Amino acid sequence: MLVNVLDKAYIRCGLCQSIFPGVFRLPDTGECARTDEAEVPTAFQVDARAGADICPTGTIVVRHG
Repeated sequence: MLVNVLDKAYIRCGLCQSIFPGVFRLPDTGECARTDEAEVPTAFQVDARAGADICPTGTIVVRHG
């Protein structure tokens, strides 16, 4: 499973990181939320999907890769 954050509509609200810090992080440089690994480990896949679901702008995309 891969998680992508689409830059276009991203607002950097921090909701994903505050609820699912094991999956998402907000770099200090102002970039979009990122995951620490290219592929989300199995233990965090439910949280990754939930993070995508709660994103107010729908910019977190989860896909199987």
